Amino acid sequence: MRKWVRCLPYSPSMAFDKTKRELRITTVGEAKFDWTDGYFHVPDSTVGYTPDFDRPAGPLHDAPMAVAYPEFGQTEVKIHVHASFLAGRRLGSGSVHETLAGIEYSRTATVDGDMLVIKTSERSLVPEIPYKDALAAAARLKALADEDVSLPLSGRYRPTAKDLVAIAADLGSSSTSSLGPLQHRHNSPYRK
Repeated sequence: MRKWVRCLPYSPSMAFDKTKRELRITTVGEAKFDWTDGYFHVPDSTVGYTPDFDRPAGPLHDAPMAVAYPEFGQTEVKIHVHASFLAGRRLGSGSVHETLAGIEYSRTATVDGDMLVIKTSERSLVPEIPYKDALAAAARLKALADEDVSLPLSGRYRPTAKDLVAIAADLGSSSTSSLGPLQHRHNSPYRK
């Protein structure tokens, strides 16, 4: 799961609602997008995890697996960009709604004008599951953990000389040789 790095928070806050038994953590800030592979992989946009359900042989090998129950978590990421930036963009892996290993996983990705909104949630449904069900869900849980919402860099985008210098500085290099697709787009003979 990708996390936010080099985020400059403006107004972090935390509040606990005793009646709802809900902890709400909010951070509003500014972050640089990492486009080095031609995509911005949105942090906190994955669901699932890489499970390790292996057990040693023995009398309890097939015992049920405990699930953290009851438990619910939700994350909402809002990204504000230029108005035309999101128009007609594919978002990589978008919507998910699956129940695996006793947990309901959900993700939605919507675009509203200049705002990308991604909501993820995980809700446990039962206190335990059969061991065979856990094993059956392992591959899909890992696949979900590897899928994120990602924005492709526009084919029309051309980094300026200042962009290239800033990107090279972020990479810790004075040259632009390691910029991958960004450098290629800058030097492309097909630029318009």
